[in-house]
Amino acid sequence: MARKGENIYRRKDGRWEGRYIVGRKTDGRARYASLYGRSYREVRDALERKKGEQYRTMPNCSLTVKALMAMWLSLRSTEIKASSYQHYLALIESQIVPRLGNIRVSSLSAEMVSAFVKELLERGRLDGKGGLAPSTVSGIMSVLRSAIRLAGKKYAIRDITLFDVKGPVVRQPKVETLCAAECEALARCIMAEPDLSGVAYLLALCCGPRLGELCGLMWSDIRFSESVLTINRTVLRIKDGDHTKLVVQPPKTEAALRPIPLLKGILMLLVRLRGNAPDDAFILTGTSKPMEPRTLQKRFKRFLELHGLQHICFHGLRHPYVKRRTNKALQKQKSQVTVFDNSGFQFLSRQ
Repeated sequence: MARKGENIYRRKDGRWEGRYIVGRKTDGRARYASLYGRSYREVRDALERKKGEQYRTMPNCSLTVKALMAMWLSLRSTEIKASSYQHYLALIESQIVPRLGNIRVSSLSAEMVSAFVKELLERGRLDGKGGLAPSTVSGIMSVLRSAIRLAGKKYAIRDITLFDVKGPVVRQPKVETLCAAECEALARCIMAEPDLSGVAYLLALCCGPRLGELCGLMWSDIRFSESVLTINRTVLRIKDGDHTKLVVQPPKTEAALRPIPLLKGILMLLVRLRGNAPDDAFILTGTSKPMEPRTLQKRFKRFLELHGLQHICFHGLRHPYVKRRTNKALQKQKSQVTVFDNSGFQFLSRQ
């Protein structure tokens, strides 16, 4: 019996046999050849050498990059979220296929891929106004590498030099965030006329949910008796053919499915503002339809302008919370900013 992942067997005559793919039949099935030896190790080493030679010369395989990407995307579609599928599809259709689609995978070289990366960085934007961001190019390279690994497994097409092609250096952009005084000013403005949108800003600031996660919150996600909020879903808009659609799906990662302790003041605000909304209603709309993330972004922008507050993107709201959770040095500090209003709300932010 062959060992898992190998095609090496011991024959009845005592010899060892190793099989490897030498081509494809017209129906796509593999054609095999065999190697023989007196020991398992001898056959394994000979098989590795033969595969190494063969992987670099597979002239009978006419698989193109375009066909490979379609196959890769079809296989991944059952494993990934709809948003990830649309993201990969956009990268493939707009960048990979137009530049590499007609090339045979067996003909790809490290030089071709290096030139592809350079072109994306210099003039990859669809509007013709320059190159793509290094992070975008890095993502395209990840997709291409994954597809080539698939080709190596299914069609014995592999050139390991492709994996030596370095993608661009990705530097994390500096995220705008709020200092303790700005957090306090924002909290005071929210508490002056509290509404559910304001509570969403406070939740992002104090508890760290992402924009889509806030839009996906339902009243059933709050355990009022335990002062706990659970993140169960996220809302985002994705491309659907020639149009777009709003989808509700699980959060970004499994780790994002998490319970979050609620501050007493935020819990009291939620109780006060809930009204008669049922458990299965989305918090920000009070209906069975979630709020569009862009709507909450626009509301936040108008709120900052109305109160003359420092402009910040919505995602930057959660960074004081994330920083407190991840920076041990800051966690040890005991200083805090406290804001009270008539409801007894208390806002905490480490300085």
